[in-house]
Amino acid sequence: MAAQPTELPLQDDERLLVRAGELVERGWCRNGLAQDRFGRQVEPWSRTASRWSPLGALLRAWYECDWNRVDAFGAAYLALSLATGGRVADWNAAPWRTKWHVMSAFGRARENLSGARMQSPPPIDESSPPIESEDRPADRPTGGCRVTARTANLTREGHSDRR
Repeated sequence: MAAQPTELPLQDDERLLVRAGELVERGWCRNGLAQDRFGRQVEPWSRTASRWSPLGALLRAWYECDWNRVDAFGAAYLALSLATGGRVADWNAAPWRTKWHVMSAFGRARENLSGARMQSPPPIDESSPPIESEDRPADRPTGGCRVTARTANLTREGHSDRR
């Protein structure tokens, strides 16, 4: 009997890309991050979301995960950016773009991960205190994911820290 090939566990960044691809396979939108079943724009993590853009799906996948690895999100986003020519939202919004193109981009992104990992920032040292931003109000909590300049002020909930 031939030996079954053992599947290696996916790294966190690849798990994000796989989950994001599953979401887009379920429902894809060309404009905005996510849409509900009526075509209205909603937050990608909304329970009413039924269609996602590639970036919206990646944000939703990150929102769903039980860890807050900014470095994994960064590598997955960089790999997806490389697969789409650099501007994921603009690439997705092209009028001739199809779901097939988007699914192919997720496949290319997985192939780009090793290079993206080398270019993405190193993991955040959880033992060090979060970097405080001058733009953050003093009473605003920093919970969830630590905000750094490298993550473009993106919090765990996907909102910009800048107003």
